[in-house]
Amino acid sequence: MQQCNESSNGQELDLQTGQKFEVRLPENPTSGFRWKLVSSGEPACEALEDVYEPPDPGIHGQEGMHYWRFEAVQAGYGQIELAYRRSWEPAENAARRFTLEIRVKE
Repeated sequence: MQQCNESSNGQELDLQTGQKFEVRLPENPTSGFRWKLVSSGEPACEALEDVYEPPDPGIHGQEGMHYWRFEAVQAGYGQIELAYRRSWEPAENAARRFTLEIRVKE
C-alpha cells in the first residue's frame, strides 16, 4: 500500500482504479489540535478508515500518528484536504493544511 506523509503535501498522486493508499500525519491532541478531513478525494476516491494511534503509554504530551486509508474507486480527479485545527475553530483558520491532488486511471 502506498503511503503519503507530510513530505507529500501539495503533490499529485497517480493511481489505478481499486488501488489503496494511506496518508499518515503526526498529531498531538493534548495541544487541542487535531487533523480534520475536509475533502476525501471524491468522486475519484473514497475514505475507508480514519484512525489515531497514540504514543506509547505513559508518555504524555508526545505526538501520535493519525492515518487515513483511501481507495481509488473511479477514473477522474479529486483532492484530499486535511486541516490541523482546534475543534472550535473554523477550517479556514487551520494552523496547518495538507493537500494531495489525486488522478485515477482505469
